[in-house]
Amino acid sequence: MNFRALTLSALLGLSAPMVAGELFNPAPVAAQSLMMGDYMNDNWFISLWFENGTMHYQGTDRRRPNNSMYLSGATESGTRDRQIYTWRNGGHRYQVTWRPSDPDYIRLQVFDPNGRELVNNLLERIPFSP
Repeated sequence: MNFRALTLSALLGLSAPMVAGELFNPAPVAAQSLMMGDYMNDNWFISLWFENGTMHYQGTDRRRPNNSMYLSGATESGTRDRQIYTWRNGGHRYQVTWRPSDPDYIRLQVFDPNGRELVNNLLERIPFSP
């Protein structure tokens, strides 16, 4: 057998597990891109997007449409199965929880500076229609 063919076979054999690992275990950025989009319920409309390495949040209280909030630079916590993104603004904490196993829903929670929960709502993804 040809020495080059043996070398190539060995390299491909060693690299295949790494390639498969990347395909079947997506990085957090890939998971975030699955969460990006618009979500709403009767009370809230939330847009989430990832740009320039930063997670962004735009939230509007649908009962008071002039009451809108833009935040960027979320911290990430939780687990691979339950991802939590947290933004802070003036002592308030805005938290979005997302489960990759249930990608069309997020949970929005807002806490006051004393840690008291002000909002706890489940929001559904709005289907994209061009």
